[in-house]
Amino acid sequence: VRNGKYKAHFCTSPGLSGCDGCTTKYYDPPLLFNLEEDPSEAYPLTSNGTEPTDPDVKSVVDGIRKALDTEMETFTFGTLVPPPPLPEEEYKGKYYYGVCCDRDKSCDCDGPPSTTPAPWAL
Repeated sequence: VRNGKYKAHFCTSPGLSGCDGCTTKYYDPPLLFNLEEDPSEAYPLTSNGTEPTDPDVKSVVDGIRKALDTEMETFTFGTLVPPPPLPEEEYKGKYYYGVCCDRDKSCDCDGPPSTTPAPWAL
């Protein structure tokens, strides 16, 4: 979550490529980074399980938590309906939109990654 110069992580994981033995880690309070002073996100301003004592950091965390609560109360779960494709997303008569693990399986991200090269890489 971005909030001005701050970025918060409520969880971290290995990403789309995965790794052997990696797990998702959850943080409360979220890991908070000042991107202007620490763009590599190496030094969190918060510690997992310990509420921030710095008033400025506490204010940012409280604001992000409030925004998350509002989002979770109003979010509608369902099927993603992407906006219509842009002309520049067309390649050989097909449209390629967004992140997709395996287009041959309707963008299913379960299981091993696809070995089918992206059409523009052929």
